[in-house]
Amino acid sequence: MNTFSKSRIYDVYPLLSTYSYDSLTDRNNISDLNLENSKRLIQGVSNWDFVPTTPSLLNMIIFDICMNLEDKRYFPTISFLDIGCGSGLIPELMYKIFGFYCEGIEYNKSIAKYAQSKLAKYRYNNRVKIYYKNAFTYKGYSNFDILYAYQPIQNERWEQKFLSRIINSMKQGATFYYISSNNFCQGHLQDMSYNECISLQYSNSIYKIIKL
Repeated sequence: MNTFSKSRIYDVYPLLSTYSYDSLTDRNNISDLNLENSKRLIQGVSNWDFVPTTPSLLNMIIFDICMNLEDKRYFPTISFLDIGCGSGLIPELMYKIFGFYCEGIEYNKSIAKYAQSKLAKYRYNNRVKIYYKNAFTYKGYSNFDILYAYQPIQNERWEQKFLSRIINSMKQGATFYYISSNNFCQGHLQDMSYNECISLQYSNSIYKIIKL
């Protein structure tokens, strides 16, 4: 598997706190985020406002998106889906950085309701939405250009079913960033790659899957 680019750092810490969003302006200027990487802890968020994805991994994904979407004029036309979105911080982040149309689906009903109530406060021009959905029965994967998930399943058999359902439902040319430390998922994805179903790249627990 090829590895994808990772050199420029985007400090995502200032964007991860829900309560700091009021100080941010809607913009698509990526250069504004070229900040010195910080190790300070995220402050001022509730117990549900956390991102299990480390900032370093998020930085890699953001950089890779930047490298592959160089023309900012098309950013507002790109759609993004977070599968297992929790309180919705990743969709909010992608909207703030790129101006993407973003959705998230979350299986925990209480967390999904919390995310929806939080979004009602910020609105985001109706371009960030969270839904209470089951990833195994969700039927909207083909609507998105970029998909993302952070290791939502630990069981080998169910993770394979999860990946197969999403990848088989994705539209041609869509990109799926899947973060997992489970060794067993790598073989499954390699099999799909060998069958010419997907293009597969890997770096630091991030699988970049492009539907062919």
